[in-house]
Amino acid sequence: MKNKPGIVGVLIAVFVLFLLVSPALANGEAYSLVFRREFGVGMPGAVQGRMSMTIKGDLDAVDKVVYMIDGQEMANMTAPSLKFQFNTDDYPSGQHTIYALVTTKTGETKQTDSISVTFMAADEANVIIRNVFIGVGAVLLVTVIVSVLVTKRQLDASKSDGVSTTGLMGATVCPNCGRAFTRTVIGLNLLSKRYEPCPHCRKWSMTNRATKEEIEQAEQKFKATIAEEISELIRSDSQGDKMDLLEESKYTEL
Repeated sequence: MKNKPGIVGVLIAVFVLFLLVSPALANGEAYSLVFRREFGVGMPGAVQGRMSMTIKGDLDAVDKVVYMIDGQEMANMTAPSLKFQFNTDDYPSGQHTIYALVTTKTGETKQTDSISVTFMAADEANVIIRNVFIGVGAVLLVTVIVSVLVTKRQLDASKSDGVSTTGLMGATVCPNCGRAFTRTVIGLNLLSKRYEPCPHCRKWSMTNRATKEEIEQAEQKFKATIAEEISELIRSDSQGDKMDLLEESKYTEL
């Protein structure tokens, strides 16, 4: 019981300290700088093109923002429009330190944490873009060449040994011509189906992966169609020969 006055005094002191610190914390809310690339080239720590800056925090309390680069003013933006856009070509190439000075409606000025970013020269960015396009083009060219070679090999194999269903993409039956063929890497996966070109009729269509039985049925149907066409051709030739003999018999002297 003797310690009760001491405990009460400590609690009162903590409460008073809380009342004093809370307003200070509220008034000392930090703002941060947001740096974005709108259009242009971007690499880790290096950019070129059109950029934008704004701040993040209690924007309702902001009166104006001064954007700074290497200690020099870039722009003075007044609320509510605090976003600032610029082109890196308007500034010297190299590394720069950027931050913002935020002035609140109560007259306080707060500085954001600075960021370091390198502005690339336009010709340097063009070299990077060209190299990227060359690299992407080379990859696409190799992909097309490999796809063509694989497709030709699979087509040759299907002509001699039948269509294989054991490949990575499996096989399918063309919904246009009804011929079976092995699917290749040149197609596009679209949900449960695959957009694939038929090597027989050269048409693109949505295809499902066919079973071995479906492939065999399609091949048998195709062979039957070919056999029927050959038979029809033979019959037509035979009938033609008979008509020729009849025509010749009219003029044969007895």
